[in-house]
Amino acid sequence: MKIELECFPCLFNQLNRTLKLITDDKFKIKEIIDEMGIRLKNINFDMSPPEAGAILYSLINERLKIKDPYQNIKKESIKLGIKLYPELKKQVEESEDRLLESVKIAIAGNIIDFGAQEEFDIQKELLKIKDEEFNLSDYNRFKDKIKDSNQILVIGDNAGETVFDRILLEEFKDKKIIYAVRGFPTINDATREDAIASGIDKLANIITTGSNIPGVVINKTSEEFNDYFYNSDIVISKGQGNYETLSEIDRDIFFLFKIKCSVVSNKLDLPIGESILRYKTLKIEQ
Repeated sequence: MKIELECFPCLFNQLNRTLKLITDDKFKIKEIIDEMGIRLKNINFDMSPPEAGAILYSLINERLKIKDPYQNIKKESIKLGIKLYPELKKQVEESEDRLLESVKIAIAGNIIDFGAQEEFDIQKELLKIKDEEFNLSDYNRFKDKIKDSNQILVIGDNAGETVFDRILLEEFKDKKIIYAVRGFPTINDATREDAIASGIDKLANIITTGSNIPGVVINKTSEEFNDYFYNSDIVISKGQGNYETLSEIDRDIFFLFKIKCSVVSNKLDLPIGESILRYKTLKIEQ
């Protein structure tokens, strides 16, 4: 998925929100925003939105020497997820279809996204699960594919979401699970440290993309990641950033996420806020 004009204001809003977490010096913030304007010349319409976002966050690291500005927020979101875990686990155990309920919970966790939005209410989102109509038309295919798979690659998204992913992973009994996170801190996306804090290491082999892009750009990911990506029996992609970068890749993928912006909404012809489980297989002509 390529960047659209509507993405540029979003990028500047992300930058502004992140800078305000670090400093209240409006002159310093203005200086960095000015620099971002200069770097716009390096962003072209062949890029995906997350690739452009990586340029933005690299600028913050360079100018303010802050490796992970969302570190405390990520810890708090993981802490909240762990607090909610027992009740969510009970919800799965009492459901008629454990896998379906765990899918819904994993998608609900995708609401925790400081890149796409400033405010959200994860507890309110979780309360909506039982009554909300999910766009899960590919669920039966997903269920069959999980059953027939030996090795599953799950590509994680935000840090707090990893606790909700854990509930889904616990339904993949007797499967080899690979869980991929970002190679370096970017927005509130999960790193290896975050996945371990959520208990993912007890269920899966944690790897990284080897990249700081808040998505997956195959020609910028590690050889290890690419090997699992193309050789796993099933790939499950969490989050909108991963959808934006993988939606046109020549690979069968299941996408689980919430629509958070008008660009993706228009592309899928579905409303903002919609919960998605979508399967895609695409062969791109060389």
